[in-house]
Amino acid sequence: MTLLATVLYEDQRGPTRGFGLHEFVMRCAYDAGDIPDNRIYLLQDTVQCIPLKGSGKVRQALGHHLANLAASGQPVFVVLDNDRVRDLLNLPPQANAEEVVDAINSLCRGSGIRVNVTLLVQNTESVLDAAVQCDPDIDQNLAGKAIERKEPGARDILFGRLARAAQRAIRDCILQHIPSLRPLTEDLARIFAHVRT
Repeated sequence: MTLLATVLYEDQRGPTRGFGLHEFVMRCAYDAGDIPDNRIYLLQDTVQCIPLKGSGKVRQALGHHLANLAASGQPVFVVLDNDRVRDLLNLPPQANAEEVVDAINSLCRGSGIRVNVTLLVQNTESVLDAAVQCDPDIDQNLAGKAIERKEPGARDILFGRLARAAQRAIRDCILQHIPSLRPLTEDLARIFAHVRT
């Protein structure tokens, strides 16, 4: 299957397989595109997921490797934590989202490629906080490990649970709490709509 898009994530552990936040984002994109469960497997490998170890690595990738990431002309998305991104870009704390997006794209100026930016308000843990509010059956001990202690394995388990087919109402609830994720999922759904499955 052709690579349709690349998504870069700011994450504390760097490249890995089975990255939970990406699984959740992809499932929300399938929801947005009304893709039936029996067709999802045809799309699973069409979006490249690249978790990078911290926002500095994201900055480096955008500044030096973007042309390679978009070598086939596919769009590149970047997901960053809103709570610290201004420090990374040497912007004042009061800089608005538009100024942040412009600063991120200024890193890519040499490539001629514009990236699609998602600012998680405030961070990955905020998405999981919303999940706890939306899903009364979440294991509170596991949630504590994922949110307060920021354990990658616990986060992946929770995101994996949320990515299951039966959890759509909970995913929709999370997106209501974290609306900054919705444009990414809808953009991916539009890309999937052009794929013959």
